[in-house]
Amino acid sequence: MNPNQRDTLVSCLAQAVGPVEDSFVDTLVPLLRLIELPGGKMLFQEGDPSDGVYFVISGRLQACVNDEGRQKPLGEVARGEALGEIGILTGEPRRATVSALRDSVLAYLSREVFEQLWRRQPEVLLQISRVVIDRLKQSDRPQKVKRPATVCLLAVTEGVDLRRLGEDLVAELDRFGVAAMETSASIDARFGAGAAETTDREAELHQKVTMWLDDVEYWNEYVLLAADGGDTEWTRRCLRQADEVMLVARAEAPVELHPIEEALCMGEGALTATRQALLLLHEEGTARPSGTRAWLDRRPVDTHYHVRPSHPRDMARLARTLSGNAIGLVLGGGGARGFAHLGLLRALEELDTPIDMIGGTSIGATIALWPAQGYSAAEALEIVDRGFRSLLDYTPPIASLLAGRSISRTIERHAAAWDIEDL
Repeated sequence: MNPNQRDTLVSCLAQAVGPVEDSFVDTLVPLLRLIELPGGKMLFQEGDPSDGVYFVISGRLQACVNDEGRQKPLGEVARGEALGEIGILTGEPRRATVSALRDSVLAYLSREVFEQLWRRQPEVLLQISRVVIDRLKQSDRPQKVKRPATVCLLAVTEGVDLRRLGEDLVAELDRFGVAAMETSASIDARFGAGAAETTDREAELHQKVTMWLDDVEYWNEYVLLAADGGDTEWTRRCLRQADEVMLVARAEAPVELHPIEEALCMGEGALTATRQALLLLHEEGTARPSGTRAWLDRRPVDTHYHVRPSHPRDMARLARTLSGNAIGLVLGGGGARGFAHLGLLRALEELDTPIDMIGGTSIGATIALWPAQGYSAAEALEIVDRGFRSLLDYTPPIASLLAGRSISRTIERHAAAWDIEDL
């Protein structure tokens, strides 16, 4: 276990048993067994005996429970976290099935070794009991979504410059934490020609590359892995190492599945079970995306982004979203309040506060339509002023006092031709 792995173990122990002394860590390290778990592989199954505790040194895992024959996700366990400590205390079977979303390294502490430790140091048992009780008290609270730390950039159309895209994105991510990018070229430059293509897991060179990538994740809050253009060992490693796979496509390219997608990201041949996103790259002058639904219908992605790489604001928005710093705006209902929403939008523009996602209810949803389409507050005000001028179109008060025909016509005129995926 190298120094960085040891530091990560200390973070795991702090979560599982609270703060620990260096002497305790020194005693524990020789008793642990390091396990390499490939992405997609199961660690243990719901109902298995609770035979030990696992500390996540690198990677990411997902816990699921059986819900009427279907696997229902409970949450994710990332680097620096522990799992299995409740079972080791209670002796009850595993409460969930846990699998690796990506290649992961775990430090395993068996039940027998754990019992030896707490007999020698009874305070450990007291500490872990307190931590577990506190966690159980908070188990009914919403779980915070864990942002991806390592993202694989995979081009799925011709003409994508992943290196340039990655460099620009790293520059934006640096605003929120230390970021870095690795490519097959950077690996070869560091370890020698062909290093990125080593396939022998037992070979010294392969181990050096693996340890280096673990160190890069340790030193940086955000890591981009730019895959090669074809089915290479480096591309496969990028997919196995990633917390999220971002499929990058030129929006004007033919809508079709790339051979790498079909071979490595879908079906039984998938190298990873982690989530996927689609990044559609648009030309500089694109004002309105279109045809997004066709891209989404062909691939099992969890989310998608529209970006004009030459527009810094677009790249900044992508970085905010990936880093968990996106700004969302929700507009409430209430008729005339819609005009106040327009004033709010104008104030946010004057403060240079970006809006990354927007929604609303009733009149709030109507007003949200304009910024979602890319209109400025002044342009939205002009549309609303012109379209809602006859707002008070009274009707016999059976279901409503107002007919809303003017609002309906304005919405239809500006929204009917749009798919929400294109906003």
